[in-house]
Amino acid sequence: MRLVAGAVPALLALAACGQGEQQQEQQQQQGRPQAAPAQNGAAPAPAQQAGVTPMAERVAVLGLLNKRNGIVRNLTMKPGQALRVRTRSFA
Repeated sequence: MRLVAGAVPALLALAACGQGEQQQEQQQQQGRPQAAPAQNGAAPAPAQQAGVTPMAERVAVLGLLNKRNGIVRNLTMKPGQALRVRTRSFA
């Protein structure tokens, strides 16, 4: 029984190996254009991908609540920036 339980995941993994090739063949037969492969096997730069915010435009907003007196502060930070509020530092 243990042999069968161990063999089932291995067989499923082997069966899934050729699915990528089958999908490419189906796209070619249907006449759909394929995405151009990246040069040297590298992924395209994040700025070129749809839905990715460039580093210069990224902003993080942290909310800081002082429970003793109820004062709330919003800290706005850019990538790589560090802020210090009294004894706390945020990086």
